[in-house]
Amino acid sequence: MPGHHELVFRVLRGIEAISPTLAARCALGVLGRPPALPTRPWTPGIIPPSVTWFRTLHGRRCARYEWPGDGPLVVLVHGWGTRATAMDAFVEPLLGRGFRVVTLDLPAHGRSRGWVTDFMEVAHAVHEVAGSQPYGVVAHSGGAFATAIAHGHLHMNAERLVLLAPVAGAMWMSQTFAGMSRLTPSVLERMRELLTSRYEHRWTWSELAVLDLLAGAPCPVLLGHGQRDRVIPVQQSIEMAERLPHVALHLLEGVGHAGVVQSEAMVERVVAFLAPA
Repeated sequence: MPGHHELVFRVLRGIEAISPTLAARCALGVLGRPPALPTRPWTPGIIPPSVTWFRTLHGRRCARYEWPGDGPLVVLVHGWGTRATAMDAFVEPLLGRGFRVVTLDLPAHGRSRGWVTDFMEVAHAVHEVAGSQPYGVVAHSGGAFATAIAHGHLHMNAERLVLLAPVAGAMWMSQTFAGMSRLTPSVLERMRELLTSRYEHRWTWSELAVLDLLAGAPCPVLLGHGQRDRVIPVQQSIEMAERLPHVALHLLEGVGHAGVVQSEAMVERVVAFLAPA
């Protein structure tokens, strides 16, 4: 896909030469469109979940999956470009410890409607499914970033959080996009302004950083990261754990970005964190 991305960015730069405002609008659409990855079914042997539907704050239908149980609620949140099934390695171990397990297809992912979304709509969707004060949330990558927003900005107030290879924040995302697209700073600033105006300027990109969101709403947090992650730098998780006393860090050797949610060692560590003996 790198060649495809470069073609898109070349078109954006061409639009910028004609209309910087239009380029900013198009750039926001590109930033918010998840990649089309192969569909992954539930792992064979997993108890089929019940499926219900809810609507995002923009009115789009999203799929919610739930397994039967009466215990504390744990919500699983997949990463950018994947779907609920990406988190299914956690389902049976959590059910076996008595938890009620719920997950979802994020907006514009899986069976949920839409082609384009943004991190604030995703955060609201996580909050909608989790409700107020869920026992735990286990989230990956961009879903982990959205979970941090839901927890610290939307006051979800989970009792325990597990963030696996989290995107560091909105500005990191924007700066990474800037490096890939090579759009001018003025167009990127206009792109950011378009999204904040969509939400009536109730937040800024700079304040939506995972470090600050966790610091402002402390609860026990486990950060997990594969040391061979080529998507999200592992150093970001190391620095967060060093700076926040309520954050523990678990690193996996020889594991990359996607593998962190499939590793048996990580699943065991997460379940132990959520259900201490």
